[in-house]
Amino acid sequence: MKKRTTSDSITILDWMKSKPYKTSNDAYDLPYVKLCKGVFEILNTQKVWFDNGEVDRELRKELACMLVSYLEDFTCEIGIWRAFIEHNKELYGYYLPFYELTDYDPEYLNVEDIAYIIWHFMTKCLDTRIHAPDSATLWNLANDVYDLLEPAIEDVNATDVYDDIFTVADGSDFFELKNRLDWFSTKSYLMGWELGAQMEYEIADLLEERGLQNNPAMVKPMIYSLQDDYKLSKRCSFAAMNAPEWFARVARCSEVKKQEIVNLQFRHQGQYLYLKEEENHYLFRHLTTDREYKVRKDSVTRNGKMGKEGKTVFLMTLIQWEGEWMLTGMMTGWDLMPDDVENAKNMQVSTPWIFTDERLQNMRETTDLMYKSFVEFFGSPLALFGSKKELEQGSTDFFSFYNKKLGSTDAELERRQKAYQERFALAKSVNFTNDLPKGDGYGMLFVEGIGITMLTDLQDTIISLKKASLTKEEQVDLFYDLLVNYEPAVAEFLLQTFGHQNFRHPSDSTKANAWRERHFYWRFYSPQEFGAKYPMMTMVDTSGF
Repeated sequence: MKKRTTSDSITILDWMKSKPYKTSNDAYDLPYVKLCKGVFEILNTQKVWFDNGEVDRELRKELACMLVSYLEDFTCEIGIWRAFIEHNKELYGYYLPFYELTDYDPEYLNVEDIAYIIWHFMTKCLDTRIHAPDSATLWNLANDVYDLLEPAIEDVNATDVYDDIFTVADGSDFFELKNRLDWFSTKSYLMGWELGAQMEYEIADLLEERGLQNNPAMVKPMIYSLQDDYKLSKRCSFAAMNAPEWFARVARCSEVKKQEIVNLQFRHQGQYLYLKEEENHYLFRHLTTDREYKVRKDSVTRNGKMGKEGKTVFLMTLIQWEGEWMLTGMMTGWDLMPDDVENAKNMQVSTPWIFTDERLQNMRETTDLMYKSFVEFFGSPLALFGSKKELEQGSTDFFSFYNKKLGSTDAELERRQKAYQERFALAKSVNFTNDLPKGDGYGMLFVEGIGITMLTDLQDTIISLKKASLTKEEQVDLFYDLLVNYEPAVAEFLLQTFGHQNFRHPSDSTKANAWRERHFYWRFYSPQEFGAKYPMMTMVDTSGF
């Protein structure tokens, strides 16, 4: 028999990848490493099954460490897994999807937890393959892993390291907390496994795309900004949480402090005019919104070289912690140019929460008026077209109608409006799918409160929803399109409007209910679509607010 090399087996280094401490403690860590090796052996009994899902040997090591970290989470009462399942309960009414949870105990280890982690890991490794979350192979693996881990509860030690990590007292230093969020978002055993690899891939892709490998002066600020995104706002496939949201659910602190941690995701980005220096603060004005900020000096490391007051502009990101604004990330400055203020006023804002509550309310009211005008013009929130040219004409006609809403419209526009309404009215007829516009299936959907989404290949989806029955291939395509390819708001509208009788999990053997669990799937596949909702900035004219 071939002797295994060191790299063929799990080592202390594999285990330490997801830990917040750098130096291992044999008495604490080695019993967990031993369990990792045992879990790894169990996973390798289904090597072919894992290989078919592109979960190779190295990934199986990571999965083994993840499953044993789940045990550590329970033993040390860390609360990471508990925060996830309790958030599921709040969102969907169940701790986990897919399974009958009759005997489920949210305060103990569960076979269902282990089965879910394996399914989640497998699906994220190859998300074009649809795995049955309750297949016999997966369920048997979960039972075998449980039978190894559950008796080991008495054999492993606990540590207070995680209490220190998740304790956030009043007066805590923001930048020290940010270091903890760095670990949690890109290294911890659930969120970190996903986002850490994703961030490294994005950094490598960014450097290659822009040819910046040999330009460290440009690379450093871009990477720093990207890393801040992952620490503070990037969402993962576990209930679509970002690091501040998930960390706050685990944190040992008051509810007020938890909310303050959650609010770290709302960074204020843009161009700021430097106004003046005070004893402990610098004063800036955001050029797009005219909002003024007092920024703590000790967060700005420029050795006092701030430039001329009222004459220097900085591109930077601010964050609020314990009632104080401070710089997070890099800042780049230049002398104020004649057109800078006017250009900034016309600049699209990527962080709408930077606006005042009054301005946001005006934006929402404008979007609501636009939505009602869209439905009035087309007869529905959804308008269908047979070609891109027809879609462009329909879009032009709608905005002409909207802009003239308080005035008179021409007869030709009224004629086309009637045609649009008759076209969508076909949705109510028995033969609707036969009467769909021929072509590539273009459409516009106005998502209430948000704005207009342009769609393609829409006809095939509608036809599949309305058919009496589907082939296996059509069922797979429909399942994947509605859960992955469409935005969740679009998919929900299509399902509610055209029916969900054909929206089922493609596996005949699974008990998973696609309709019941659709909201879970959407957060799993499209986490960046969730969070605070604001009107699409490009669809709303904010210049007069």
